[in-house]
Amino acid sequence: MRKHLAQAFSKRDIIDLKGNIRKYSMRAGIPIGEKHTVFGLAAMVGISVAFFIKKPSEEKTQIFYSTVDWKATRQEKFERLEKAVTYSKLDYQSIQPDNKQIQMVNGRLTSRV
Repeated sequence: MRKHLAQAFSKRDIIDLKGNIRKYSMRAGIPIGEKHTVFGLAAMVGISVAFFIKKPSEEKTQIFYSTVDWKATRQEKFERLEKAVTYSKLDYQSIQPDNKQIQMVNGRLTSRV
């Protein structure tokens, strides 16, 4: 899927809002619960928001990744988004996938096609 997204869009901005209670609860001895998820206990999985931009003049795809601290509460996540005013004003890091579309963020594998 990521291969096709790279072919179809020239820019992808990804905002990782975390929230996977199963993964992060009790990490470093810190309990993570409903107040840490964007949609409450109805969605105990990680949540991200992605913007896909298509510019026909650009051939190479660019991927930009922004994330929140895994300990951030729902309120802190919303405040960070509101403070930025627009998604383009968030702090992003550039991601360069390899030829198999494997993406790394801070030396960690994000996922594979």
